[in-house]
Amino acid sequence: MEAFTVPGALSNIATFGSAPGLSERLVMSRARSLITPTLPVVFGLSEDEAAACIGISPSKFRQLVISGRMPSPRRLDGRKLYDVDELRDAFKNLPHDTEADEVDTWGDVG
Repeated sequence: MEAFTVPGALSNIATFGSAPGLSERLVMSRARSLITPTLPVVFGLSEDEAAACIGISPSKFRQLVISGRMPSPRRLDGRKLYDVDELRDAFKNLPHDTEADEVDTWGDVG
């Protein structure tokens, strides 16, 4: 594996590539986790980030997307990104715990 350096503000992480099993993807993921808190605004989230954002597992999040209760992702090249504003709106539309699913006793009249 070829050594590489994370540029800019993350240069204090040092040069990577010499440690066995340390992939570029892992290093960039770590670098992203270090810089993300310093970003002023985040517009798009990965599936795992979107699930964590609303406090559920990625598999449950996928189920909610399939059922239409959570928004579908946007595409940027081959990557799926979830719009934080759409996530927030979908989350706000979920019922509160005190709002039980009411049975429509008059549904069969008509």
